[in-house]
Amino acid sequence: MLLGLVVCGSISAQRGWEKMSSGVVKDLNDVFFIDSLEGWTVGNSGTILHTADGGILWEIQPGATTSFFQGIWFSDDTTGWVVGSSGTMLRTDNKGENWSAANFPIAQGLTDIMFCNPLNGWIVGDLGIIFHTFDGGEKWQYQFAGVEQSLLSVSFTDVNNGWIAGSYNFGWLSHTQNGGIEWTDFPLPIDDLTYCVFFISPYRGWAGTGSMVMYTDDVGDTWSEQLLPEGSGNVTDLFFINDMQGWALTEKYIYYTGNAGMNWELQLQAENSAAFSAIYFTDAQHGWVVGSSGLVYRTTDGGGTGLQEIDISDRIVVFPNPAIERLNIRLEDPFCTGTDLTMEIYDQAGHLLFRDMSLKSNELQIPLNGMKGPVTIRVSQKGMSGSCVVIIP
Repeated sequence: MLLGLVVCGSISAQRGWEKMSSGVVKDLNDVFFIDSLEGWTVGNSGTILHTADGGILWEIQPGATTSFFQGIWFSDDTTGWVVGSSGTMLRTDNKGENWSAANFPIAQGLTDIMFCNPLNGWIVGDLGIIFHTFDGGEKWQYQFAGVEQSLLSVSFTDVNNGWIAGSYNFGWLSHTQNGGIEWTDFPLPIDDLTYCVFFISPYRGWAGTGSMVMYTDDVGDTWSEQLLPEGSGNVTDLFFINDMQGWALTEKYIYYTGNAGMNWELQLQAENSAAFSAIYFTDAQHGWVVGSSGLVYRTTDGGGTGLQEIDISDRIVVFPNPAIERLNIRLEDPFCTGTDLTMEIYDQAGHLLFRDMSLKSNELQIPLNGMKGPVTIRVSQKGMSGSCVVIIP
């Protein structure tokens, strides 16, 4: 069984990021879209903006407050949440035609919100605040991760597995495997503050710090440094649409990776005194960035960097399948002999079992070393990548 294989190619449509007019001059701090057309952005002085055409036109949605809004999330196509200063939380059940104050039990600032499904969501904020709902926001239960500093970011991949990041005095994250009932600290091997965290699976994720992205594919047991160019500034937001393609945002730059962050490529630099604050994608092509003084950018081609996919599934040959002691792989054109190949093997849960980043032959033999069950073999080289599933009895 072969899965999707991709190769970077040219895109004939309009490329890159296009600056849009939001119609406001207030700083915008977060953005969320439910599809490629309909979305919202929130910001200072109670600003809530809505678009139904992908960001070309924006309309103000009154929220009856002047709070400093920090985060927005929609738990389904109609139900949305906004959080901000002084414990402010607004809710809508009709796509923002009406926003009303939700009953929230604290007055500290709220910085981020996310739902992993329509019922289960988390909010983080100042003084180490964490709240969880299991009933779609009717009730919120307090959780505690053992710190009293501001928490800036939360990321859950399912109802059990989640991460929080904060403005601690060194690189710091905390992880839960039971929905936040218990949290385990994961200090990062750096001195910079941790501004954001994004996990694409329970095992694989990224954290943003000062001019660096930290990466793990083993539930945080080990972290590797993914450096951005000198002078990039702090990594304040991250977004991945799959385990390979993602974007890192600093105040001045947007960077893209097509190989899980092994390489980052500059897509856009902010103009003059403008500053980026948040990024969101609905798929590999459609994305938005918001920032200071009403700044909005959108892209309809992934930012213009090699996101057109071409299926070359028949160029990877794997045998035998099922495999017992070793796996033979033959790579046919356009894979290139003599140029570094990356080989990865993952189990069904996405846990990395094997990696070699310096293979140079198109005839590969991989020892299975006790691996069992269905595993995914992934091969990548120079923008090309492919994967297939192998059964190991």
